[in-house]
Amino acid sequence: MGRRIWTGFGSVICILLLLCIVTLLGVKKIKERSEQAIKGNGLQATLKEVELAHYIWLRRLSDFLGGTLPQLDVELDHTKCKLGAFLRSASKQEAVKLVPSLEQHFQGLEKVHEQLHKTAILIKQTYKKAPKELPSLLAALESILSDWTARIKEALNSPDNKLPEKGELISSDSASWLEGEYVRELKKMDQRFSGPIESIKRAFQGLEMALDTIRSQRVEYRQDFIPSLKAATQEQSKWFRMVLISLLEELDELGVDTDPATSPMGRFLSQALPYAQNLPQLRAILENALSQLKAIYASAQRIGEALEDGETTAAKYIFSNELLIYSNGLEKQLQEAERLHKKVQMQEPAWKTFHQKVLPLVSELQS
Repeated sequence: MGRRIWTGFGSVICILLLLCIVTLLGVKKIKERSEQAIKGNGLQATLKEVELAHYIWLRRLSDFLGGTLPQLDVELDHTKCKLGAFLRSASKQEAVKLVPSLEQHFQGLEKVHEQLHKTAILIKQTYKKAPKELPSLLAALESILSDWTARIKEALNSPDNKLPEKGELISSDSASWLEGEYVRELKKMDQRFSGPIESIKRAFQGLEMALDTIRSQRVEYRQDFIPSLKAATQEQSKWFRMVLISLLEELDELGVDTDPATSPMGRFLSQALPYAQNLPQLRAILENALSQLKAIYASAQRIGEALEDGETTAAKYIFSNELLIYSNGLEKQLQEAERLHKKVQMQEPAWKTFHQKVLPLVSELQS
């Protein structure tokens, strides 16, 4: 977020650095061109002194921008610094007489050097240091934003974790200053703070709106649903095998419970239906599964009666043409219920909103 605040100064500083580099390179080039032609007349020493002076000039300007120098105390007049004075000195004229080709280099250097100082003047006129507490306030915003985003991810990964409360991000202590007197004073100090701060506020509002959407899309689900379903399915398979054994051994009784309500699968479905009240597709499948279960147990009762009457053939017929068909239907319904519940657990709509709305805004704030 801090980078967003300082964007307005970035281009000016970049230009300044570029001009300073060009200036120093220009001095270096003149030194190289004159080194062989001019010896012993002090020009080389003067140019080294000028080069060093501008390194120091740049360093002090850098310290000012970095906050370690309270006032910009470098020479702003391009005619009064060491390089400017040299470019107007007799020493420069003597150098040109000895090496005429230096004239064009001196002319180019003078133009760049003048622009360099004009840029420094612009910085002094326009650059205003932010209050000392602003970086820590922005850091606190980034911290709470990171925590807020992580809590959304945790809530989408597990139903045991809660989403952040509505309005929590904007009303938090770390963000409340965005609407307070501090920001008004900041804008009075420099209007260029207004745009970035308003942009941050809009992004925070957008994040709250995205969270509202996620909250409406997030589905509360039971983590024990699928394990419970599988456990009930295993018990149902055991029951089915007991019925089959009774038929194969032609026993005179079925030897299993024929009340669907007291069966493990019946108990599971009776508990799962209220849970699926807000999951229409899952509830419809569970209702169909319960109908299949009741039909299975009704067939089992008839099989038991047939075995007691010694009508083994009739019992086997009921098993093949009713109970087996209903059992296959129940198995398909339970498989579909598991598939749907896994889809619910994936929270696809909520994750889509998180990736398409939350993350881009977070990235924008951090850029």
